[in-house]
Amino acid sequence: MKKILILTLAVALGAGGLFAIKVSAEPLGARRAQGPLLQRAKERLGLTDDQAVQIRGVLKDESATLTKLARAVNDGRTKLRGVIQKADATESEIRAAAAELGKVQADMAVERHKLFGKLKPILTADQLATLAEMQERLDSFIDGAISTFEERLAQ
Repeated sequence: MKKILILTLAVALGAGGLFAIKVSAEPLGARRAQGPLLQRAKERLGLTDDQAVQIRGVLKDESATLTKLARAVNDGRTKLRGVIQKADATESEIRAAAAELGKVQADMAVERHKLFGKLKPILTADQLATLAEMQERLDSFIDGAISTFEERLAQ
């Protein structure tokens, strides 16, 4: 689970923001991911206590917007999945649901870019370099997983 949190952080920062959602089998809201996530980021990036406080403040200021967008993305994904699994779904229905999800994901990407713009000045050059390395490792991991998937399907 800890690896998933670090990978989630790397993905979020790599795409332009420090926004991550911890997915678990517990009911929504049963656990707060921000504390443990920020602690792992603090350890991995070597954040000072002051940096952690600053980051927490930025995240708190943006939490309403990010939560709204995260819910919209989840709703869009749920709707698209429902349309895909509908027995009599048409291509146009699937494309419409996918386009709707795409719009929400674009809105989220823009918001994450704004958020990253607020967080980047808090980090040192070394921390940004460490973050870039983490992102490269994550990209390699995902590329490897895709290749493995492709190979297994070819068998």
